[in-house]
Amino acid sequence: MKVDETEERIERLSPNGRQTLQSVIKHFGMLPFRDEQLLRHVQPGCSGAEYRLGLIELEMAGLVKSYRKGWGDKAYMVPRGQFKRCWRMANPMLHPTVIDENMVLYSLHGSDEETHLPFGERLMHGLAELVNGGLTLTSKGSWPKRTIEKVVRALAMKENELAALKLTARESGCPLPFALFLDIALHEGWLAVEGRECRLEMNRLLSWMHRTQAQREHALVSLWAEEYAAAEPALANAAAFVSGWPAYQWCSPTTGTESDGPFAKAVVDWCRLMTSFGWMEEAEIAGSRTVYRWSVDGSDHAGDTMDMPRAQIAPDGDVFVPREGPLSAAFGLELIARRVSSDVVGIYRLEAEPIRKAVESGISGERIFAFLTQISGEGAPLALVMAIEGWVSEAAGEVRETAKSRSFDSLLSDPLPSEHAVYPAPAASADRPVLLPHDMKEMTELRPSDPVALFQGIDGVPVTWRNQMREYHPSTRRELVERALSWRTAVKLNIRGKAVPFIPDKLLEDDEGWRVAGDLSVDGQVERTQLAPHMWDEMMLVIPEFTKY
Repeated sequence: MKVDETEERIERLSPNGRQTLQSVIKHFGMLPFRDEQLLRHVQPGCSGAEYRLGLIELEMAGLVKSYRKGWGDKAYMVPRGQFKRCWRMANPMLHPTVIDENMVLYSLHGSDEETHLPFGERLMHGLAELVNGGLTLTSKGSWPKRTIEKVVRALAMKENELAALKLTARESGCPLPFALFLDIALHEGWLAVEGRECRLEMNRLLSWMHRTQAQREHALVSLWAEEYAAAEPALANAAAFVSGWPAYQWCSPTTGTESDGPFAKAVVDWCRLMTSFGWMEEAEIAGSRTVYRWSVDGSDHAGDTMDMPRAQIAPDGDVFVPREGPLSAAFGLELIARRVSSDVVGIYRLEAEPIRKAVESGISGERIFAFLTQISGEGAPLALVMAIEGWVSEAAGEVRETAKSRSFDSLLSDPLPSEHAVYPAPAASADRPVLLPHDMKEMTELRPSDPVALFQGIDGVPVTWRNQMREYHPSTRRELVERALSWRTAVKLNIRGKAVPFIPDKLLEDDEGWRVAGDLSVDGQVERTQLAPHMWDEMMLVIPEFTKY
């Protein structure tokens, strides 16, 4: 569903439909839920029947989808791609508090250079470590421990920084950072696993690497917000809120309305996580208050395509790769050179040992020279060419003796993908490396429910019970209350000459007779009370009016 279409559908919701959407978003985020779970969060003064009808309205509007696995319970869920827009429309009063730049005392930065790298570059480093490790699983179907350690080091993610996500790896003993890395690579279609063999899907990978840095990082921010924040409702709400902050402007993580609640804590947790991925910056203002700002443009139109700068090759073997350039240049250098620095400019050094490893993995000298020409726009300096030829020749002799060569030559090929190339969605992994509570695998989408089905037996109920205030015998009064309880709806009671709504939720009985507990609305105030049948005069059932979307 398009963005403007989502907004239009939300604007057309009835007050009941909008209130139901607000409850769904606040309490469940993007997690699947059953209607009985939703009814635990009904606002005081509202009936369960109103929420159930609101849920059907949301289904018909396409803002909530319903599913069932086999003969299991019916589950509902806000589609992930629409959640952010739904959140903003459902919380129009929540805005970030923008902080003036002059109020910032100092920025808070860690000492680890790698933690400041945008996460997209860290993913590229992790993919290079997989390739350098051989892209082969062990006989038990697991990744080699040494490969896992190298990938996790390249990602610069710490387990404690991921605690707020409340996610676990599917495979026991697998570090969560590595499981998340694999999940992203499989989800995006960069990596395919078949038995014990793996391969990189180079067309997809190069298409991603040739995006601008802003486009890559913006897509990854959205992926984390829609896939991994979804496991915790408060975090999903926080991610939707923070996504609307203006780029490059300091904002306070407190909203002023829920400063002590789980939502405010989740906002801080999300900002800290985004900071750890190099997407936000953290600073302090007066009063020891921490503020954050996006260091990447999180807007829906981030990063227009532009001419990207090329790498520069020095005669001594140093290669300088501008961060704004395509990641494919740095990825190829990860396979044939040693990374010296990853600061404002990536610096790699071409030398004997990495060239030997590249040749051992099946990368030819011709491919190396063609790659260097491609990323720089000109041939390598003559002195460097001669040095590389010597290293390649020496390494090729060792490969012939040991017969260890693997055919990775194609990984250094770098065809420029078409800007309009569209690749089919990658096949869903049977078991994702991360256990996701919102994974709807093997769930069948259902049609919206029929509102009439919520009021089973309504045709057998006297019409006067639901369209006219009347006095009834105590036994009939009990029948009406029991019917209201089964339908989760309200009754209207005449108490001391005033008609007031009452939402029953429990029937009580003792030696003195029966009573009904519930919420009574008087002059706009809702109070919890118990009523005996003699405490009201006239009554009727209240069947909520359904707003057909």
